[in-house]
Amino acid sequence: MHAVMLTEKKREKRKLNWTKIETEVLAAAYIEQHALINGNFSSTLSGKDKDLAWEKIAEQ
Repeated sequence: MHAVMLTEKKREKRKLNWTKIETEVLAAAYIEQHALINGNFSSTLSGKDKDLAWEKIAEQ
């Protein structure tokens, strides 16, 4: 009987985490930094460089 009550109870819809504009800004910033973020590590590309790229994205 308890299980029936749980299934009958309507669930509230979750609120979106990101607005449409925030998602678009994030996507555009990622595209700008794509080469750095997805590039292979080398003598010219370090983990620190990738972290800086993510920080730039987060600032926007």
